[in-house]
Amino acid sequence: MIIPVFNSQIAVYQFDQMELYGPGTSFASKVDDYFNDEVWTGHKSVESEGKTISSVGRDRLRPLKKSLDFDTNTLGKWIDNTIMQGAHDIGLNPQESFTLTRNWGNRIYQHASVRCHTHTRPGCHIVGVFYYEAPAQSADIVFVNNRTENVELSHYPESERFRVSPKPGMLICHSPWLVHGTDAHLLDQARTCFIYEGTFLNMAIRTLREPQF
Repeated sequence: MIIPVFNSQIAVYQFDQMELYGPGTSFASKVDDYFNDEVWTGHKSVESEGKTISSVGRDRLRPLKKSLDFDTNTLGKWIDNTIMQGAHDIGLNPQESFTLTRNWGNRIYQHASVRCHTHTRPGCHIVGVFYYEAPAQSADIVFVNNRTENVELSHYPESERFRVSPKPGMLICHSPWLVHGTDAHLLDQARTCFIYEGTFLNMAIRTLREPQF
C-alpha cells in the first residue's frame, strides 16, 4: 500500500506468516538472545526516562542478519525482496543493481522514545523498517514535515506530524530524507524493530538534493 506523506510517500506491507516467527517460537528465542547479548552491555541508552537497546553502528560485533538466519529463512528473504519492491513502489529505479548495505535492531522499553532523525548518510537511497514486536497502542512511527533533527516529537506542532501505528509483521519503506521519530512507548511490553538501509550501486553515492516523487 502506498501512502502519501507530505512531499514524499511511504510503502507499507504485511508479512503473513508471523505465526511461524512470533512469541513462543524458536525464532522469538533468537531475537531475545540477540538483544540480551552481553556485547550490548554499556550501550543501552536512556531516553525520556526509558531504556533502548540498539545495535546501530555496532552490527559488526554481532550481525543481525547472521544472528537471526535472515539469509536463509523465509522472513529474512521476504524483508529483502519486499524492500526492493518498496524501492520500486516509491519511485526509485528498480532496474539498478541493488544491495542492502546496513541493518540493525532496536528494542525500546516503557517510557523510551526515539528522537527525530533521517538516514541521509552517503549511499542510502531507501530505508526499510520491519516491526517484529508492536503491541496494540505502542508508540507510533511519526513522520515530520520539517527539516529539524535530533529533537523530540514534542518540538513539532501536531499539524507537521503524520502518524503510522505499527503492528507485528509490518514493513514500512520510505525515503531516507523523511524526518521521523517516535513518541514515548507507554506499555510494559517491548517494541522491537529491524532497520535496513539500501543502496542502488549505479546511483550517486551522495544524493545532493531531496528527491521529489
